[in-house]
Amino acid sequence: MKKIFYSLFVAFICFGALPLQAQMNRTLNTKVADILAQMPTEEVHHANKLMQEIIELDSDGIMLFCDMLVPAGTGNDTQVRYALQSLAAYAGGIDAQIKANVVEKTFIQAIQKANNKEVKTFLLERLVFCASNDSVSFLSGLLKDDMLYKPALEVLYAIHSLEASNAILNATMDANHEKKLAFIDALGKLQFEPAATYLEQLATTNDVFLVKKSLEALGQIGAPTSYTVLLNAAKKSGYSYDKSEAILAFIQYGKSTQSKGNITTSNL
Repeated sequence: MKKIFYSLFVAFICFGALPLQAQMNRTLNTKVADILAQMPTEEVHHANKLMQEIIELDSDGIMLFCDMLVPAGTGNDTQVRYALQSLAAYAGGIDAQIKANVVEKTFIQAIQKANNKEVKTFLLERLVFCASNDSVSFLSGLLKDDMLYKPALEVLYAIHSLEASNAILNATMDANHEKKLAFIDALGKLQFEPAATYLEQLATTNDVFLVKKSLEALGQIGAPTSYTVLLNAAKKSGYSYDKSEAILAFIQYGKSTQSKGNITTSNL
């Protein structure tokens, strides 16, 4: 008799939980639908309220929004894209108040889950607003992707940390020509001085595109060790404008060193 009662009890627990789970899923789906029905909204207080409601749905709820994305031109997901754009911007502004930055983590999970490159790109472009060092490892892997390296690079640039800059530098060394040029450009804009030694080597190669981009980056970085390389390049151009644009890089180098307080090299 006890065995029969136990079996019935277990069956009740197992099968009784299914309607409860289904009800929870319906509730979550309903909340998502209710929020989307109010999109877009131009009233700031209302918009912020909706964003907070999305965050309170936690990762499962945010993922529901991400799962509703469709490749551009294949359906109407305008409201979903508006909601995710607003969420990213909102989360980026108050990330210190969001426990474990649930928006950032869910976006990464959604990018990994998505099968379409355009959808992945859209989510990466939203990650620009709310990414932190927690995303660097994931983004580093995407720098090898021929279709996703540009948006991944934009996110790393937006993070603007030592870890993000190192990830770009490491990727530069093994990148193909096109990617290498893009990565060098980012290193220059980041004024990442640890990249100077490598860029100085590239600036003396026979590749006119790499030389131009490397000299430009070195001018922006303004590392003391780069002075001779930039001076020699400017001399080689006859201190005039040429394909390498060395003279422009040399002038920029003077401005960069001046902003760092290096009086000697700034008086070029």
